[in-house]
Amino acid sequence: MSDEAFRFLVAFAESIHERYSSAITGQPEDQLKTPIENLVRSLGEQTGHKIHIATEANIEEGRPDMAVGVDGALVGFIELKKPGLGADPSRFTGHNAQQWHKFKELPNLIYTDGNAWALYRSGQRVGNIINLGDLDQKGSKALVSSILSEYLSLVREFSTWEPITPASPKALAELLAPCVDFSVTMYA
Repeated sequence: MSDEAFRFLVAFAESIHERYSSAITGQPEDQLKTPIENLVRSLGEQTGHKIHIATEANIEEGRPDMAVGVDGALVGFIELKKPGLGADPSRFTGHNAQQWHKFKELPNLIYTDGNAWALYRSGQRVGNIINLGDLDQKGSKALVSSILSEYLSLVREFSTWEPITPASPKALAELLAPCVDFSVTMYA
């Protein structure tokens, strides 16, 4: 890991801690938006790419917290959860479980509560859930240095995603099948 990437992570951790230790409070998920946007943009631009992030993206599946573009092309989405909820949708209940049911169809999605990060492709987790530590409570002192390179790999994997082009009509049909509404309206 480069020294610059490590500095970005330290600044991110301190920003998270500052927001959650303040006497002024707000919606827990919303407190993550600016620090995560700054981190993702910094890490992406370190590799020479232009990063664009739109919050509360409107897509058919719902409204993920962030849509991420790299060099002008949409590469994926980031869904934020309050710290402590984690990044494992199989543990979600209520609204979060319903939301996962919609979002799991997305081809490139990061779930994070700021501390835990996981990459999902069409409902399947790619790699491990990365836990950076209790950043909301301890800031950069909580960073688990042994997994920082694995975390950077997750972000790199997410930001370099390219759509899979179906190689045959059958592969195209399988790709599009979840998108097709098979309901039929009968007219009298």
